[in-house]
Amino acid sequence: MKYGSLILEKNDFLMTRKFMKQNCIWEDYIHTGVLEILDLNLNNAVVLDEGQMPSDIVRLYSEVTLVGSSDHQDSFRLVPPGEEDATTNQISVTSSLGASLIGFSKGDRITYGLPGSKISFTIEKVKQGRQKVKLSISDGDMQKMVPEQ
Repeated sequence: MKYGSLILEKNDFLMTRKFMKQNCIWEDYIHTGVLEILDLNLNNAVVLDEGQMPSDIVRLYSEVTLVGSSDHQDSFRLVPPGEEDATTNQISVTSSLGASLIGFSKGDRITYGLPGSKISFTIEKVKQGRQKVKLSISDGDMQKMVPEQ
């Protein structure tokens, strides 16, 4: 891992946490596992303000290119839940791939998928989108949500 830990932008962190609290009951195995991965990643991430974010971190609205072991490339945009659209290569942060990617950086190797069918990729390229998540929260409430760092 390039930076030693996952790095999340504050508003991306808040939006994802908010979604998870509002949608805490998932009935199928796949979504439960994905949210457990996402929750673990959120709990272990360093949370930074927009101005402190390295430009090569995968965040919401980032355009990401992955390269697999056979040099196969795949590009897409990581989006908040509800904005996913396979026809325009937009995947949700709550998908298996999205949950496994957010907070990692260019050059990092990620593995995702169900047990027995995991796939590994290297993050080849990260381009930040112009669209940003904007949420407002008090510093006190933010401290309650962010794990001690």
